[in-house]
Amino acid sequence: MSNIKKPVVLPELEALINTLRETIELSVTLANAPDKLNLVKADLEKLNQSLCEISGNSALERHYQYHGNANHVLPYSPATGYMNPIAPNIEIFEHHGKVIGQVTFNKTYEGPPQSVHGSIVASVYDQVLAITNIANGTAGPTANLSVNYRKPTPLYRPLRFE
Repeated sequence: MSNIKKPVVLPELEALINTLRETIELSVTLANAPDKLNLVKADLEKLNQSLCEISGNSALERHYQYHGNANHVLPYSPATGYMNPIAPNIEIFEHHGKVIGQVTFNKTYEGPPQSVHGSIVASVYDQVLAITNIANGTAGPTANLSVNYRKPTPLYRPLRFE
């Protein structure tokens, strides 16, 4: 695993991204309680107004080059970006010349009951392959990706993409 640190990002921004991940996870299991839902919606509208005041500029460059740490490539990717709250909280690193992703998927990524949606599995594999290509100086879009699902991918269990 690389000892290179992440690009400079305020800890407050990383904390906000992680809190947004938690909000997204909670939102996929909301109860049917109209009064409370309306209150939360009003709070979110206020929050979005506050976010508008500080959004519009990326905290980081959109890294398409490998600088010794696979976790820093494509920080805003919806599949693996640590700066994107819809991305699973995945750690990507290099080990013995391989790019590896480790993640535990939560309810946000559920397809079949208690299982990760297949498209999420495929998009994470696609991104790990893209980062591998970037690390090897052969960046480019995936031309073809075929995934054979042998059994459901479980939620809430550590998984490894290699």
